[in-house]
Amino acid sequence: MSTSIGFLLLLITVGFALLCLGRPIWALSLLVMMWATEQLLQTFLPFLLSNGIYFNAYVAIIVAIAAMKCMSRTDSNFSAYFNGTTICVLLLYMLGLLGLVWTPQREYAMNQVIWLGPYIITAVFFAPHLIRNISDITELRWMLMVGGVII
Repeated sequence: MSTSIGFLLLLITVGFALLCLGRPIWALSLLVMMWATEQLLQTFLPFLLSNGIYFNAYVAIIVAIAAMKCMSRTDSNFSAYFNGTTICVLLLYMLGLLGLVWTPQREYAMNQVIWLGPYIITAVFFAPHLIRNISDITELRWMLMVGGVII
């Protein structure tokens, strides 16, 4: 019984991800709700409990496709992406990577960087391109409220 509920939830997630391709801001809500959705799916589908990286990669691919769709538009904000704030954030990440030079547990730290690298790339490079104007923020807020209630 719980497996059938899990497959129903997985189908809903796949359907929502396909809708994200039409409304890119929904992909950002999927990214924000990724951990809660993953925990919900892992409750009902034991396969995802030991292979959670598949769901994370699935969300990252959906966000990347939606971001590329936004960047390909003529009214894209890609040229405004490289501003002072973005450069400061990138410099902070570079400073964190530079800290790996003198860490006492270099192997553990490198494993963490490799494990968290896709999340950082998705959140720092792809997610900002999904927001085009202030009405997208309002729509994102509504999607997060509705999705949070459902989850």
